[in-house]
Amino acid sequence: MNYKRTLTPLRYPGGKSKFSPFMVDIIEANGLFGGHYMEPYAGGAGVAINLLLNGVVSHIHINDVDPAINKFWRSVIDDTDTLLRLLDQTPINMDQWYYWQKILEGKISANNTELGFATLFMNRTNRSGILKAGVIGGKKQDGKYKLGDRFNKVRIAELIKTIASYRDHISVYSEDALS
Repeated sequence: MNYKRTLTPLRYPGGKSKFSPFMVDIIEANGLFGGHYMEPYAGGAGVAINLLLNGVVSHIHINDVDPAINKFWRSVIDDTDTLLRLLDQTPINMDQWYYWQKILEGKISANNTELGFATLFMNRTNRSGILKAGVIGGKKQDGKYKLGDRFNKVRIAELIKTIASYRDHISVYSEDALS
């Protein structure tokens, strides 16, 4: 099993995927293999997804109070086909970047899956995956890296399909983790 490989479609600054081997050790040392795992500040849910897909835990609980992140995970679990269709049919260009940015900012009305896709689009096209960081390569696209350099549609679709196939083993919440 490769616990170090990132299995989440979201790029996340400070992503926790690299802690998966450490969490496996803790789970095994405490006899919790096959149990439930919760990420209270999920973001990309790197550890949770890794543990579930590698069979270390039987169920994961993904929580993030950020509505954009929550809608992304809900879209993966509850509306996979629409999310994948948006992924397949949306060109990766600056016109689309501006459009999805306006959706994420609430300037254009969108349903939950469109908001989830806006989250994915901006995550994959912005610097360091930060939703409000600005586009990779700058708005003139004159930087070293370009808008689509971190947007491998085939790989992202594979990850979404794989995660969605575990939907009965994933619960998604949008709660204040402290409460």
